[in-house]
Amino acid sequence: MEKLNEKATAIAGGLVAAILHALGGLLFWGAPNQMMAASRMMMYNMAYANQFEVSSTNFLGGIIGGFIIGAIVGYMFALFYNWAAKK
Repeated sequence: MEKLNEKATAIAGGLVAAILHALGGLLFWGAPNQMMAASRMMMYNMAYANQFEVSSTNFLGGIIGGFIIGAIVGYMFALFYNWAAKK
């Protein structure tokens, strides 16, 4: 098995997560009523499902946070993959 580049895998994971967050945010911005209905259905009609806010700060924060978490997951995946490939 070939060794994965940890830095490249981290960047790829971060980009995938950031793009998914951006797409979700754009869907929420474009069709807020439909997305609120969908989120209430996924959360089993919990009371706090009506407390979502859509703002540019939340949108950008979600993209940045998604990139950071995706990069960490990608890096950890590459480390585990390389460790398993040695054995």
